[in-house]
Amino acid sequence: MKKSNKFLLTALLVLTLTMSTVLVACGGKKIWKVTFDYNYSGAPSATVVDVKDGEKVAEPTTAPTREKYNFTKWFTDTACTAPFVFTTAITADKTLYAGWELIPEQKIWEVTFDYNYTGAPSATVVEVKDGENVAAPTPAPERPEYSFEGWFTDTACTALFVFTTAITADKTLYAGWESIVEDPEIAKLNFGSSVTALAGTWQVTKVYADGSTSNAVANAITLKIELELDPWELVDLPTYTHNKVYNVNGIMTFGLPAINAELAEDDIEFYDGLAWWEDFSMGEVSAEDEFYKQPGPSIMKFGPDVRYYGLFLDQVAGVSADIKTLQNELIIGMNNAGQLLLGYSEQAIEFPEVTGNWTYCLIFEKV
Repeated sequence: MKKSNKFLLTALLVLTLTMSTVLVACGGKKIWKVTFDYNYSGAPSATVVDVKDGEKVAEPTTAPTREKYNFTKWFTDTACTAPFVFTTAITADKTLYAGWELIPEQKIWEVTFDYNYTGAPSATVVEVKDGENVAAPTPAPERPEYSFEGWFTDTACTALFVFTTAITADKTLYAGWESIVEDPEIAKLNFGSSVTALAGTWQVTKVYADGSTSNAVANAITLKIELELDPWELVDLPTYTHNKVYNVNGIMTFGLPAINAELAEDDIEFYDGLAWWEDFSMGEVSAEDEFYKQPGPSIMKFGPDVRYYGLFLDQVAGVSADIKTLQNELIIGMNNAGQLLLGYSEQAIEFPEVTGNWTYCLIFEKV
């Protein structure tokens, strides 16, 4: 062999051994590419990470984001059925796909604030997210000659709404109002009248409600009042004085065919009321064996039918149907003109010896 060829072969062998030594010294591992695909149309470009053969790829420390979706985890398939385990050794190029979960749309409910009187401004409507609370409108609504009493869940304003209640459906709230107009003279009670003045047959002639007085339809309501001597006389313990006392019975009938036809469906012929002598809060003890002084007014309690049907004041005197008459405990007394008054006043019910504005008041003339 020629000397020059020997030299060339020797040089190649040395070079091969040298390169092998270098590769072993540097580890000599294959580098694989792991691609993190965000897996939706319009997504940012995929992130590519180099990983040595047999080693693990680290999960990205910052989870990807997507509008209206929550990121779940990384998967080995585009359909996201096989989650990737990050302890897996990488031995080939691999693509991982982001999994997404649609964020459900939060239901929006409408809360309507109804001002709850004839001629009121349009209701205010507020949108509230499901399960959240609605705030009371500020400032509070105003109405001439009325004070605002709060927001209620019913038009009759018997159930006050609690503003910490979670909203889970559309809801209407109704403004409650209390008249601040002083009652006219005809509707003012005589606190010195005697119980005996109530006795007799009475017919309604006027109705006072909503700050105004209306004429009633002729013979629309008749109220027959009878005094019944209580079989148990009153005994005043401090003085041991015996007094006779009256209980007051009332029978209310209607003279309008439409009202009677409606009541007849439940076999109702009349409303019956009773005022016990104890209900005369201003009563006074008299001399021995005399009658107990029972100056009006008093509270007359009617049966449960009133709470269902009411007094039909819209038919009796054209009173707004917004004024509910479903109370069965009513104030009864006389005015200074010798007329009988029967109606509802929340303040007078709580404090019968105090004049309170009427929600409604029926004014009767003796027949």
